[in-house]
Amino acid sequence: MSRRLPVLLFVAIAAVECALVFVPAVAGAFFVFDDYANLDAARSFRLAALFDIPVMGMFRPVGFAALKAQFALFGWTTPAGYVAVVAVLNLLNAILLAFVLRAFGENEVVRWLAAAFFLVFPPANEAHVWFACEFDLLCVTGVLVSLLLCAAAVRVGIAARRVLFLAVLAAGSLLLALLAKEVALAAPLFLIALALGRPGRPATAPFRRVLASAALSAIPAGAFVALRMGVMPLNESHYGAPLQLFREAPLLLHLWRYAVAMFSYPYFGASHGAAVVTHGAGLLAFVGVLLGLRAAGVRAGAASCAASVGFLALVLWTWAAPEAAVGGRLVYAAALPIAFLFGVGADSAAAAIREASGAQDRSTLPLAGVLLLAAFFAGACLSGLSLQRYWNDAFALARSVVDQVERLPARPNVFVRNLPREFRGGPYVLKCYAFPIYIARRRGRAPEFRCDSVAVERRGTDIFEAGLREPDAYSGYVEPRPDELSVELDLQIRQRPAGR
Repeated sequence: MSRRLPVLLFVAIAAVECALVFVPAVAGAFFVFDDYANLDAARSFRLAALFDIPVMGMFRPVGFAALKAQFALFGWTTPAGYVAVVAVLNLLNAILLAFVLRAFGENEVVRWLAAAFFLVFPPANEAHVWFACEFDLLCVTGVLVSLLLCAAAVRVGIAARRVLFLAVLAAGSLLLALLAKEVALAAPLFLIALALGRPGRPATAPFRRVLASAALSAIPAGAFVALRMGVMPLNESHYGAPLQLFREAPLLLHLWRYAVAMFSYPYFGASHGAAVVTHGAGLLAFVGVLLGLRAAGVRAGAASCAASVGFLALVLWTWAAPEAAVGGRLVYAAALPIAFLFGVGADSAAAAIREASGAQDRSTLPLAGVLLLAAFFAGACLSGLSLQRYWNDAFALARSVVDQVERLPARPNVFVRNLPREFRGGPYVLKCYAFPIYIARRRGRAPEFRCDSVAVERRGTDIFEAGLREPDAYSGYVEPRPDELSVELDLQIRQRPAGR
């Protein structure tokens, strides 16, 4: 196989992913759900304060600093800018994964197939289109840069001074990853998985050196814990007390649901044939990972599984819904070891095909392998396309609702009777606090809002309510007032208003 072919395959898949997912998402982008609060917080806090006090109950200063920088560029007027940054980070992380695998001695097939898998991975759909997932994207960027530096540091024959320099840079990168999101704590497990040898590839470095490098990760981890404790106790978070959340959660059941979700490629459309193709792609991914576990050997395979579970560990208190259009940010980092195993499995299958091909079936077996690989990526891209369209429905509906509310007559109090909270089993749309945050920046002031929210669903081209109306938890006040303007929204998706 030509050394350029895997690279060209990655470029082709990246071009398709851009055409089907990234470019349409940027073109249709609008603010949804927590975007308003995240941007308002990033805008309001001084940069130094992000490292001194919790923001929205979280200590993720790198993520909020990145949003603050983007707000200076895009403000409230250019939501497409934020989603464009998301697209660039997705591409960058996939390419970085390929370079990390190269640094650990993997061949072109393994590294570029793993990179392509990671780029299109449908269960991580949120992270492909929603800029609230930048915490996860930046975390993975930091982890991959840290691994790239660690790969150079553990090699035999490098001068001690250079090893120290690379180790410091790797620790700094890991600390930045932790300051973007806490799941980077599992990075040492992935380092061990990559550094271990397997049949066909020797170990990158002596195992004791790899373990020492992984152990040194305790320094940035300790620094992160110390910084976080200086800002907020470890048993406090935006979602409540972590210890209590974990005690009350069925962790093994949640882990099983995450494992199923990693190989359940959803399809949101009317075609049953397309749904079969996307589900088949998930099954092929599972087979590829199983082949990768076999080819990687017991130690590397176990370390890869441990790394994937490690990236999920801090979010196991909450559940994932297989075949859903939300929750993808939770599995984004955990997909790194899965992508590695998929690349190893595909490479081992290709090697087996080459060895098994005889005079009569020399073209038949390779053709079958190519068709299976093409079917996988076709199904993954089809799933990604349907997910992107579903998220664009949420963007368009949020834009339509905000436009309707902006055009209301001036009143001190507004009651929205049917705020679309989210699509049933699908993307998020709005919370009540979005209106005063967004409208105040245009008018200088905003009414107080109270909202009854409702889940919605799309049937054909129409949007319908899909449940009971319930008081929105983020309403500005509870009791209705005599001067309150009551509004019943038109939930149909409209074209983008002129000038926006």
